[in-house]
Amino acid sequence: MAKKEIAILQHNEEVATKVLEQLGKPPNLAGIRANLVWENWYRVNVRVVKEKKDMLHVMSISDSFLVEFKDGKICGGDKIQRKYE
Repeated sequence: MAKKEIAILQHNEEVATKVLEQLGKPPNLAGIRANLVWENWYRVNVRVVKEKKDMLHVMSISDSFLVEFKDGKICGGDKIQRKYE
């Protein structure tokens, strides 16, 4: 029987930072992940705290982008417009 391969998502902090520079910082930002999908393409998900219940924080994805990142720049994929200050 063949072994199953497990995909390990590779996060790129530089891509995440570039996306936030263009998008702006959403209120209640909980985190951002820029995971390598293939070659130079990343799925970037911006998470925010939607509500707080006692010690539980309910989070949601406020924004999601598929972007190409080369030579330190976002050069393709979804258009990112400034949405937050």
